[in-house]
Amino acid sequence: MSARIRSGRAEVIAGGQVTAFRGHPILIFLDELQFAVGLRFVTDEGELRVDPAWVEDRFELTLYNFDAADGRGSAEPVRLTERGDRVLWLHFRTFKFGNTIDHTVHYCIYATPRDEDAVDG
Repeated sequence: MSARIRSGRAEVIAGGQVTAFRGHPILIFLDELQFAVGLRFVTDEGELRVDPAWVEDRFELTLYNFDAADGRGSAEPVRLTERGDRVLWLHFRTFKFGNTIDHTVHYCIYATPRDEDAVDG
């Protein structure tokens, strides 16, 4: 059975939970929209931060020090790109449990009408 999910005027177009494989970045491909988003994890001596950038053919978020077991993520949806008459957004929360290099991510990708830059009900 398939389901359609909305939150206000935002339609959920993809979502799930995934764990990285041997420390590699996580890539989420939205084939029908010819778009991909990558999540790359880096641990250093710095503070919690996010560096967004276009890398090759995808939008990539490098997440620094997102290593807590109780989770770190987006406080608000992150605007990714425009596709046709829609704007794509990402909301995520990442966890790192125990002594591992792999992160687990809960993610949701939304689409809103292009004429509405804010996600309001």
